[in-house]
Parts: sequence; C-alpha cells; structure tokens
Amino acid sequence: MRKIFKTYLHKLIPALFLLLSLPLLSGAPQRDSVFSADCELMILWEDTLSSAEASRRLSSLCPDLILTDHLDDFTLCKSNTPEHLSEQLELLNAEASVRVAEQNSSVTLFGSMNETTYFDGQWALHNTGDYTYYINELPVHRTATADIDINLPEAYELISSVPAVRPVTVAIIDTGVDIVHPALTEHIWTNPAELPDNGLDDDGNGYIDDVNGWDFYNNDSTVCHYPSVDSGLTGADPADNDNHGTHCAGIIAASEGVFGVASGIDIRILPLKIHGGERNTGSVSDAIKAIKYAQVAGADICNMSWGTTLYSEALETVMRESDMLFVVAAGNSGNNNNSSPLYPASYTLDNMISVANVTQSGTLASDSNYGVSTVDIAAPGQDILSTTVNGEYHYLSGTSMATPVVSGVSALLYAYGEAPYPQNVKEILLQTLKPMDSLIGYVRYPGIPDAFQVVSALDSLANDTVAPTLTATTEYRESALLVALEQEDLGGSGIRTLRYAPGALDVSYFCKGTSGLTVTDSSVSLNKAGTYTFYAADNRVVLADEVYPEMDSAAKHAGI
Repeated sequence: MRKIFKTYLHKLIPALFLLLSLPLLSGAPQRDSVFSADCELMILWEDTLSSAEASRRLSSLCPDLILTDHLDDFTLCKSNTPEHLSEQLELLNAEASVRVAEQNSSVTLFGSMNETTYFDGQWALHNTGDYTYYINELPVHRTATADIDINLPEAYELISSVPAVRPVTVAIIDTGVDIVHPALTEHIWTNPAELPDNGLDDDGNGYIDDVNGWDFYNNDSTVCHYPSVDSGLTGADPADNDNHGTHCAGIIAASEGVFGVASGIDIRILPLKIHGGERNTGSVSDAIKAIKYAQVAGADICNMSWGTTLYSEALETVMRESDMLFVVAAGNSGNNNNSSPLYPASYTLDNMISVANVTQSGTLASDSNYGVSTVDIAAPGQDILSTTVNGEYHYLSGTSMATPVVSGVSALLYAYGEAPYPQNVKEILLQTLKPMDSLIGYVRYPGIPDAFQVVSALDSLANDTVAPTLTATTEYRESALLVALEQEDLGGSGIRTLRYAPGALDVSYFCKGTSGLTVTDSSVSLNKAGTYTFYAADNRVVLADEVYPEMDSAAKHAGI
C-alpha cells in the first residue's frame, strides 16, 4: 500500500459545468527519505510563513538547526549538535512565534476501527479537539474544536450486533475512480450481466464492457486513467485527472489506510465519469446519462460534487423522477445560493440534499456557498484525508468533500431497510442532525450529520413493500382514444413517474422509469390503433428484483 500525503489548494475555474474543487499541488519541499529522529525537531509556528522565512528564523534563533522540510506553519529541522537538543527545544518553546516545538520520533499508527492506520487524521469522524495532519507521512498535531464530527465510532458500536439487511450502491458521478486502489477494490460495483473485455454489450444496455461503470466523458469503460508506464509519474494521468472522484469514493467506502464513513457495511461504489481533461470539465448531458445509468443499475444514492450556474430543466426533471437519493455540493465560491443559484444544489427536490462545508473548528468554511433556503445542511469538508489514484492518499478540502460524508451517513440507513425510499432517508438524516449555532442563517437545517443519532433512529425507517396500483379508463373522442389513469400509492413512498409505450410490454421495458413516453396530467390521447402499456412507479428501492418481482411497478394495457 502506498502511503503518500500531499496538500492541495482549490479554486473554482470558469466553465459551463465544472467541479467544485479543483486540486492544485502545493510546492512544499520534499524531505529526505532516510532520517534519524534522534536529531530532528518539529516546529509548529504561530503563523503561516514561507520556507525562506522559516529558514531565516531558525538561523536567528538557533544556527545549529538546519531546515529540511517546510509547509505552511510547520517546519522540520535537523540539529547539527544533537547533544544540545534539550536546550534547543527550550529556546524554541520560549519564542513567541513558536506554537510548539518538539523532538521528532518514530510512531506506530493505529485506528480504532478495522485497523485503520490513519484514523487519527480523520477529524470528521471523531474529533477530540486536535487531529494529526500528515506531511509526507510525518504526523503534525493541529488544533480543532472537540466534537465537531459525525460520531462515527459511536454509530458503529451501536450497530455492531445488528445485521444489515441489504447492500448499498453509491454512484460517484464525478471524475473517474481508481477501482484497483487497495482501499477501494473490495467495494467497487460489478455489473453481473457483463463479461469483461470481450468487446460485446452482453446485457444490451448500450454500453460495451461496462463491468464496473462507464466513462461518459471519453465514451468507454475505462473508469480511471493512470500515467503511462514510461512516463515516470505517479498519481493520476495529468491529462485526465481522476483524483477528485477517487477521493469522494474513499470518503464513503475506503477500508484500508483511511476509514470510509460507510465502509463498515456492504457498500458498493459505482464509478460514472462525466468530467475529464486537464480542467476536469463536464456536461449536463453526460450527467443526465449517468443518472439514468445509475438508476437502471440499481444505485441507491448519487453523490454529485459538481455544479453549474446555468439552470437545466432536463437535469432537474431526471433527478425528480428518480428513485435515488441525490447528495450534491453547494459550491466553493463563497456565494449565497439564494441570490446566485448553483445547480443542482439550488433545485427544490424531495429526494436531494445539498451540502455546505464546515471546518474542524465548527464554522462555515470561508469559500463554502450557503443559503438558508437553498442549502440543506453542512458537513465536515476541510483537510479531509482520502484515497487518490495509484494507491495514494491526499488531503482535499471543499464542499466536494463534505458531500460524500453525507452520502456515507445516508448509506447507513439504506443498509437497514428492505425497501427504503429517499424522502424518508432524507427526513431521518435532517431530524437527527448535530445542531450547530454557527450555521444559523447559513443553511436550512443548521447542523451536521450525526451518524450515531441516525442509526439510533432505525425504527423510523419506513419500508414501502406494496406496489402502486394503476387503473386505466378509456373514452373515445372523435377519432382518438382518451385514456385516463388513476394511480394510487399504497406503500407510502409516493408516485414518482407515469409512462407509456405502444405494445403489450413487460415492466422491464421501462428500465425502472427511465424509458417510455411521459404521461402528463394523468391522461393520454391516442390516435393510432394498437395496444399500449401504461407504467407507474413509486419512490422505494426494492431489496432485489428476485425478492419482490411484482413490485417494480404497476402496468396496464389498453387498446384501440
């Protein structure tokens, strides 16, 4: 397993449809791979300074200390006179510009869940008031505000003796995902009807060899792009960076190195790449195709850490008519989405949660978008350590990172429902938030997810195990047949779509409501003789087609 840590800066780039956080590598110097902790000192300064300024301060304070690495407010230095380390430490700690100085030492990292090596750096999951920030594998202690976290260890302790009911699939509609990353490989969705690498569309869904998802940007099945063997590069292919999507996937499902929010359940990541190129741009059309793919594939949740300032009715409609829960990022431009809408975050949908970014001190991040009527909640999104391409681990910050935290907590609910539906999952998550006064006036529900309270509310999880009913009444009007439809949802999740198509068809034709002609106003005027099939679907997600084969929808035939 590669253990590589880098710090990234973020900015929003102008584009029609773009990622909310674009990683740019910082220029921190690399420290020697071989060192002796016996003669190294770590310094955490009170302020952020350049490498040159840190070196100047060391020369002034203690000429025997030589800077070997520096990043932001942290300096690593080597002593030329290790026999005087105690005096040098005393001198440094007496200096007003130094927050703390201490001797470097060998450490044994451990985690409280599944032997997760770097759990102590994941403040979003468990925050004791400080956390470890790794710089080239060197641990640096940073301050935080205790209990600004999602109470994940407490949640897993509570459900440790409660068996989950079902697997949960989360579609990452983003850049690609490194499906062979050691922390993710066991959690990657697999298309059971597709044979790998035979050049055929085995399941007839229009996509060839889509064994683990699809790349809509490049229109092929390569859901992650790596540097060429002879390039000498590590990480993602710089011409088609897939770090962002891999990072989101790890926040949800990583189970080695770092701990994903939902990695303790049977979680599956469905990679759907819609962004690519050096600028990681994408399109609304590819997003719509990806949503439809995810729904047919049986995904429960769509994680979408991107947005556009241009309203799309088509995108909104496809999302509204889906039985999936959409968790979307609020944006990273520091704007009020009430007055400057960003989509899809500013859509008003019962099956969508929009997410702002809160820091480890419990405040809204300065670059996070907000909106008391347009952004639902916040979640931890600053200094988030997660997976990136080529088996690596990086820190990223932004609403893009806060969003998969919410997706992961939502997945915990889906795991315990036989036939859950997104509106109920959303309601439970919002009703169990950890309240935060600092978010009042910024988001609709001022708080962050509380995984412990979420799993404590499993008794509130509703299951819709009854198919909707559909009745067709026909009436001739001149040369046309008017078909009036009456549909009723007996299970409680609500009707989400009505469709029809010519012919006596099986419900599978409608691909879970993504195919067929839309019925408006519960009536259709037909002027061509033949048999027609009418389809109604509700919002619940069934455990498996073979368990509830009759529940996929209700279908009725009418003919003229």
